[in-house]
Amino acid sequence: MRKVTTKLNVMLPRKTIDDKKVYINLNNYRNWHHQISNQAKHQFCEDLRPQLEGKKFKTPISITFTLYKASKRKTDRANILSIIEKFFCDAIVYYECIEDDNDDFISSTHYYSNGVDKENPRCEIEIKENNKKLNKLILNYMAKTKQLSPEQRELVEQIFSDSIQALAFDNKLTKKLSAVLIEKHINNTMQVLDETFMQTQAFEELRAEKKNK
Repeated sequence: MRKVTTKLNVMLPRKTIDDKKVYINLNNYRNWHHQISNQAKHQFCEDLRPQLEGKKFKTPISITFTLYKASKRKTDRANILSIIEKFFCDAIVYYECIEDDNDDFISSTHYYSNGVDKENPRCEIEIKENNKKLNKLILNYMAKTKQLSPEQRELVEQIFSDSIQALAFDNKLTKKLSAVLIEKHINNTMQVLDETFMQTQAFEELRAEKKNK
């Protein structure tokens, strides 16, 4: 597992005035002028150079983003972590840690909150590299879910989320134990998928039979 830490803001250099502090979040991102957006992404990338330059990740990778807030104020973590994810994925491609940031190279991303750190608000990023056996299971799972109706997919995704996410990045578990548990729960979810397909197929056959009468 690789670990990277980033601040929740960047400082944009200015020649004649004080440097501009820019907080990275979706609300700001949508309202930035394109020049500010480009500068913020560039500076974010530069700030990560010591941690990423020269690194190579075995793909596909899974990435966890954990938010440490500056205060107890309620926060929409996706508002912050979604833009950090975007900038980070661009950065690991820029530094050639991975070839591209599409689904072939990044199998999953996860967001978590982990309390308050007033002195050092930050995002800790964990990169889990290729586990061929688990990746094959996940890819099979993803292929099957694409064939489901939106309602069926939502049900199975909830089962998958509840059973996997709590285990996949539990710091109390060893990597080996985590892998075993993840595999077990993916297999359980795949069984649910198979049962769902059987029910769907039976329903479609019944509907076709009624239609032909």
